[in-house]
Amino acid sequence: MSGGKGNDTLTGGDGKDVFVWTLTDRGTSDQAAVDTITDFNKKDDSLNLRDLLRGERDDDGDNGKHSNNGDHEKSDVGDLLNYVNVAKVGGNTVLHISTEGKFSGNESSSAISNKEDQTIVLKDVDLTVEKGGHGEHAHDIDQTATLLSMLKNGNLNVD
Repeated sequence: MSGGKGNDTLTGGDGKDVFVWTLTDRGTSDQAAVDTITDFNKKDDSLNLRDLLRGERDDDGDNGKHSNNGDHEKSDVGDLLNYVNVAKVGGNTVLHISTEGKFSGNESSSAISNKEDQTIVLKDVDLTVEKGGHGEHAHDIDQTATLLSMLKNGNLNVD
């Protein structure tokens, strides 16, 4: 399922849904396209960003499929952190995307706002992984662990 260029609201319905984005769907860094998925099911549905990301690669050469070895090393997601930043806003998971890889890694959402050209909102779904521990950063999003989890569970497809 694809919404096309501009801002869209997508509803997949029952069953396994694949939501697809292409490079022509994106907005600009001045005004990112915002697409909202109203019924994303984290057990069955997936986001296909293969044709949206330009030059993204993972370092282990397995085309974005990762084994479940518990290793959350930055190198396991290649340079995907330069393309996708995941946030939790209320009960929603929000993917901020730079189709040209302009993010520098674990940036805050406010630091990436002028670099993103596509935003994907998963309404009432939490796919994030928190850093955990104690102190003021315990509830911050662990970008690497979140992306690895999404890749491993089939919620995110790249390359």
